[in-house]
Amino acid sequence: MKKKFRNDEKSDIIIESKSSFVAEQLDEDKQLPLNTLGQSMPSQSTDISQSLHQPNEILPCALHAEANADEAFNSNFSFSMEEFSQDCIGEGSVASIRTADIKSDRRKGNDGAAEDTNSLQNSKKSNTFAVPAARWGHTMEMIDHKRLIVYGGQTIAPATFDAKNLGDIMVYDILDHTWTEPVNCKGVPRTWHSSNFLPDRQLLLCFGGDMIDDKTGKTTATDQVMVLDTEIMLWYPPSVTGTTPKSRSGHSASLLHDSSQLIVFGGVSNGKWINSVSILETNRWHWSSPKIMGDAPRPRSYHSATAVGDCIIFIGGNNGKECFNSVHVLESKGGDSWAWSHPKVGGKAPSPRTGHVATLLDDNKTILIYGGWDPNTEDDKGDDTIFGDSFLLDTTTWTWQKGPRPRFVGDSKKCENFGAHRVGHSAVLAPGANGAEVLVFGGRLPESKFACDFQSLAVSKREATSSRRIRSNH
Repeated sequence: MKKKFRNDEKSDIIIESKSSFVAEQLDEDKQLPLNTLGQSMPSQSTDISQSLHQPNEILPCALHAEANADEAFNSNFSFSMEEFSQDCIGEGSVASIRTADIKSDRRKGNDGAAEDTNSLQNSKKSNTFAVPAARWGHTMEMIDHKRLIVYGGQTIAPATFDAKNLGDIMVYDILDHTWTEPVNCKGVPRTWHSSNFLPDRQLLLCFGGDMIDDKTGKTTATDQVMVLDTEIMLWYPPSVTGTTPKSRSGHSASLLHDSSQLIVFGGVSNGKWINSVSILETNRWHWSSPKIMGDAPRPRSYHSATAVGDCIIFIGGNNGKECFNSVHVLESKGGDSWAWSHPKVGGKAPSPRTGHVATLLDDNKTILIYGGWDPNTEDDKGDDTIFGDSFLLDTTTWTWQKGPRPRFVGDSKKCENFGAHRVGHSAVLAPGANGAEVLVFGGRLPESKFACDFQSLAVSKREATSSRRIRSNH
């Protein structure tokens, strides 16, 4: 039987911390043996013949693990569509725009990525890749109407087949279909962390996750807060006050709309699962522990958390013994008042799962969940059950319905299609041909492979009509 596994005034901080932080950064080349991780992955044969990072060459998107790897995954994706353009997604690509229009915009200086010398899109300050290293346990956030950032995660080193934490920052342009890596911008290698984008200040806020201890070489959870200024592509540690929450990984971190509060829930710390809530006030970098009315959900990790209005909707997760498919709501009542509730949800619910993604659609009331797994069950091949389905949750009627099928998007010459079934992937809401689509990157696949491809999920008019019929019948 398998084991179950500044201070808006940030300039002074940046100047002071740049040299010291670079000196303190963990060496990304440090690798952690698969058997040091808390949970075990089924043994598989290996098939790796190329290096992970080869600029302008086709990369091996599926990496096989020969020994045991650990299971952990983080899911927290919510983003407002207000700043998105409605550029069409072309056939076989993530998005398309006429080449003449792009060139014209750049000549006119309208493309900030081409003109701004501080931008990571400046070719002199970034390296271009066909695709990044395959991974899971990473995070992905939109940073403007066409660019997304992938940070960290875990891959398999091809030479040793050891699990390797990543600290790279990879940027994808959904209009130009290009991956770039800003130079001198590697973060601390971590996995199963959380990342949230603060659009008003152009900051990527990262908290927690699993890191490699610099002294012992062992994997340990962290309580570290790091910030990436995406305007100048520089990491810095903000000066944080208050009671810092426990070190953890597999937690969720959510920003309520029009709020400066980051709400952290759950996760696992030193083998103990958590169900407490901590709030980071990002305007002054202060931690607090709110008093919340009602009963909290059971401790869990690798659940999803989606901000909807004044509420955060939590779905699924696991506690090391079992997975959940329950829905829980944390609502802001104004001021320092918060309350838990547990709605009774109708319709056919998804199977219990963990390590899935959940994304708020552009109607601001429907949550799409996709993928994940149940490591306590096995498929016909004896592998852990990894899901490739999606579901839609209407948060006005609290009704589930079946969601759309994922569709591979991208250049098959650069990266093959690894199919729908995956766990530990990431997702954002991006512009599509018929409105917003959920764009998914990476993840672990069946047979212990890892992916670096994109999948897209779009809610059709027929599905939207079905949702309206369900509402009318309640």
